[in-house]
Amino acid sequence: MTSRGYAAVCALVAVAGAVWLSAQAQNRPGEIGPSRVWVENRAASEAVPVNVQNTAHVDVVGVPQVALAGGTSVGVRAQRQAWDYRSMTVPTGTDPATAITGLGGDSWEAVGETTAVDGRIQILLKRPRT
Repeated sequence: MTSRGYAAVCALVAVAGAVWLSAQAQNRPGEIGPSRVWVENRAASEAVPVNVQNTAHVDVVGVPQVALAGGTSVGVRAQRQAWDYRSMTVPTGTDPATAITGLGGDSWEAVGETTAVDGRIQILLKRPRT
């Protein structure tokens, strides 16, 4: 094969690859495609909590604790998570991580902080409302 023929074959392969990749691409950069998740629980001890959002139906497969006919779709609706908020002041010279360590066990998580002129740190915390 001549170098010209070799170059033509390489160009053809490059164009075919570009066409294939563009067919696989998303409609817009950064667009998130559809989510598909398979959760298989083989025993009750393997149960995984699932939060279903933004979907028209859920297909239940296998033998759930609530018996449904095979192929049954269960309607769901999106529900906004409600939050409890709390603020905490950490005195000057105190490590903020040490000050909030015990709060994690109560489901609080830090979401923001500000520092006052006198060096105190104000921490904003949130947790899911029960």
